[in-house]
Amino acid sequence: MKKNIITYLATAILVFASFSSYSQDHDRSAPAWVSDKGYWVVETNIHQPLQYTIRFYNNENTIIGTKDISGKKMNMKRRRVKMQLKSMLEFSLAEWAVQNPATGNTGLAQKP
Repeated sequence: MKKNIITYLATAILVFASFSSYSQDHDRSAPAWVSDKGYWVVETNIHQPLQYTIRFYNNENTIIGTKDISGKKMNMKRRRVKMQLKSMLEFSLAEWAVQNPATGNTGLAQKP
């Protein structure tokens, strides 16, 4: 009887130790093609496979710009294509920031 209790106790300790090690938080960093300034959406049509519409948004879900690409096949699973979209997004965000410098805080730019 005493051996059974020791066996059950050892099993319980082992189970609790495995649960605590399984529940550790892992650092899941974002891939390199994910921008922290905004995101993009690619629209395609099955009837026109070589035509893409890319819409760029900032983190406030405001549309920043649109780019139409036609006559060229884009494989969205490739890292190079995603990195190019990231650079296009950041360029569009920089242009938009120059054109709209005080969006959201219009009262700060006015004199009393």
